[in-house]
Amino acid sequence: MSASLQQFAQLCQELAATSKKLGKRSLIADYLKPLAIKDISRAALYLSGQPFAETDRRTLNVGGSLLSKAVSQLSGADRDAMYAAYHKNGDLGAAAYDLLANRQPMSPTLSLEDVEAALDEIAAAKGPTAKQRLVLDLFTKATPLEAKYLIKLITGDMRIGVKQSLVEEAIAFAYGVEPSQVRHALGLETGDRVEFVEQEKGQFVIIPATRSIQELKGLFQGKRSKPVSIEEMNAAIAKRASGSR
Repeated sequence: MSASLQQFAQLCQELAATSKKLGKRSLIADYLKPLAIKDISRAALYLSGQPFAETDRRTLNVGGSLLSKAVSQLSGADRDAMYAAYHKNGDLGAAAYDLLANRQPMSPTLSLEDVEAALDEIAAAKGPTAKQRLVLDLFTKATPLEAKYLIKLITGDMRIGVKQSLVEEAIAFAYGVEPSQVRHALGLETGDRVEFVEQEKGQFVIIPATRSIQELKGLFQGKRSKPVSIEEMNAAIAKRASGSR
């Protein structure tokens, strides 16, 4: 059985609250150690804010307006409530967590495999109407915490202080080898990105990725004297999403 999305989201919460690099590494290593290889691959991507591997050219093409509509429809929040939640939190994922908190409690059912399948469908869907239906279906099955990090993953802005190089270190730490040994064996430099590639069913190898992705930074940082409008919010989310590939 694939790993729970709720547990992944809880890990992200802990990572966001942890400032020290070694603390983050230990959290990731402890999380990854019991997982199956396929889930390690998924988690390594998602922790870095990547829906797909570096060499996979697919994109989600899901903008802030579409995500905002899905959150509004599920939560029942009107324009003013959406505006207030975004202004308070500074990103749509955290805003969605607040807005969806009043929904009827539900048991977590989504797995990382379910997320992978949903992202595949969204990427393949043609047009915003088809994509919104799939996004809404995914969010309907998600707890508020899961929805928070699904949105962050879709926009490519996890905000948990984790880079691919730290995930690499955590994998090495989890399995008792030095990160330098991993990098040397793969021909990697510090900070280079890696991918898990399936050779045969159930057998994976780790390879270096050929493209780097710059660290994404929030477009609205610090306190603003002027409130952020819905239009600015959607534009910021769309810019992050388009720059995440």
